Amino acid sequence: MAAVLLSFTVYAAPDERTEIYRQAVNLYNHGMYERAATLLDKIPGDPMSDGYALLCAIKMQSPGFEKRLAQYEKDWRKSSISNLIDYEYALVLFDRGRYSEA
Repeated sequence: MAAVLLSFTVYAAPDERTEIYRQAVNLYNHGMYERAATLLDKIPGDPMSDGYALLCAIKMQSPGFEKRLAQYEKDWRKSSISNLIDYEYALVLFDRGRYSEA
């Protein structure tokens, strides 16, 4: 029984989720990607918070961000933030000299 109880992820309450999301987006918009990602990790499970967490990973070029991108596309297909994600990923590809993929 204890193992079952410990296996659940603790999620923030709805109002708290909204406030955490707002703070995280504000940090992202100010270039504080690591701090934003830390907050976004507390509120997984929707396309916007997962999308901004992915954007942080792309901006920081975190190890495994391309796998995370593939998983996001599988989970959420196209969301309202997908175009921004595609754009930021294209910039990374361009910077890496992978012009045809960008």
